[in-house]
Amino acid sequence: MSSLAMAQTRCPPREYASGVRDRSEQPSMTAETSAVATVAAADGVCACGAAHDAPCATLRERVGDSAVAAAKPVLRVRQRYWVVTASHLVADLYPPFVLSLAVALTADLGLSKRQMALLFAFNPIASGLSQPVFAWITDRFDTRVFGPLGLAICAICLSSIGFATSFGQLVALQVGGMIGVGMLHPVLAALAGELGAGRKPARARSARGLALSIFFAAGMVGGVTGPIVATRINEHIGLVYLAVMAIPGVLFAGALAVATLGVPHRPHAHHDAARHKAYIRLGVEGRIALVALFVSNAMRFTVNIGLFYLFAQWAAARVADADRASSLTGDVIASAQMGMGVSALFFGWVVHAGRERTPLVLSGLLAAPAVALMAIAPSGAMHALAFVAALGFFGMIPQSIAAAQRLLPASTGVAGSVMMGCGWFVSAIGPEIVKIAIERFGGLTGAFLTLAILMALAGLVGLLIPRTALERSGAQR
Repeated sequence: MSSLAMAQTRCPPREYASGVRDRSEQPSMTAETSAVATVAAADGVCACGAAHDAPCATLRERVGDSAVAAAKPVLRVRQRYWVVTASHLVADLYPPFVLSLAVALTADLGLSKRQMALLFAFNPIASGLSQPVFAWITDRFDTRVFGPLGLAICAICLSSIGFATSFGQLVALQVGGMIGVGMLHPVLAALAGELGAGRKPARARSARGLALSIFFAAGMVGGVTGPIVATRINEHIGLVYLAVMAIPGVLFAGALAVATLGVPHRPHAHHDAARHKAYIRLGVEGRIALVALFVSNAMRFTVNIGLFYLFAQWAAARVADADRASSLTGDVIASAQMGMGVSALFFGWVVHAGRERTPLVLSGLLAAPAVALMAIAPSGAMHALAFVAALGFFGMIPQSIAAAQRLLPASTGVAGSVMMGCGWFVSAIGPEIVKIAIERFGGLTGAFLTLAILMALAGLVGLLIPRTALERSGAQR
């Protein structure tokens, strides 16, 4: 649609989670919010909260044509969205470093099996605990500062693990880096959902869902690249040279700071009163939907972390050399990450907003056999099974986050952090579940079967989600 046509088009009224369409319930425009809306409109974010390339008639009526014309255009929504998405790709290079190098780090630092398991647990604990904290600050003060700051911190800390000479130093760098990951994700996910919500390709089912799927798929590209690069650097030139990987993270942190300058991650119209009203209107069914989405996500993340730890145990049992075993672990994790990205894009394209319930159930049930088959599969088939398993433990995660953001439109950062960060925190029990299964249920075979059962249960939890709650929320962007 041309800029002139867009300027002559009136945006639809805001739809709340209850499905009510009433412009009169939106907060009135003050002089201050009018000025903010004018600048936002020049950036492509309209006063109505939609993402346009030109101000709509609603904005022109409220602030006047002259005010809109006087606003200084900067980066458009599309450009900002792709900077945010590319930053996520770079950010997700770093979290797999410790996990993919766990076998080599264990050999280099003389770690025990318990300490190795803790390395897999610290990633979700540090990221999961920090995400809700920074998400609340982000939503409360409507700030983007933790996005670029977190990216710089995680890049520097996680690229420096080669300099660690003890378990304590390694954990300090890992935890510091994963806190950085926890800082950036609520900001980037909220920005990606909001900037992408107003742009829907003709054949896409959900604008916000597709935007978040592309955003997370980009992260998976980083997740695929990270372990491959890290293990090859370690195998061929030495782990200390991993420090050069901090450079792209620091550069993109600067680009992200510029791109998100002055851009809210949620519509300005959703101030504190609107946030409270939206939560009250959520109702019992909406709250049940949020709890069920969280439980399902937490179980999927637990399978994810459990499998990554199990891949390391599986590789160590097949390859005697620690560096080669780390490379094999990194390759299988990369295959899983690739499956995560492809499945997220697939579901983002085909799943209708408000119709997430059935895909949530089916994805878990269909992926469970792939996890079970890992117990008897030859080494060559592990990559393909890891790719398919990702359909269940990650494919629908972006859609569940989009659904949560629609249910809580005024607290998109908190909604995303609950679905991601809190779920990741719970998933820290994954390695412990695997250790217990290996000891008590028949070694690696018992561990794979245990995770397959958990994967199926994660799908069945989706049946608890009230269908009507998601359908009402589907009217939101």
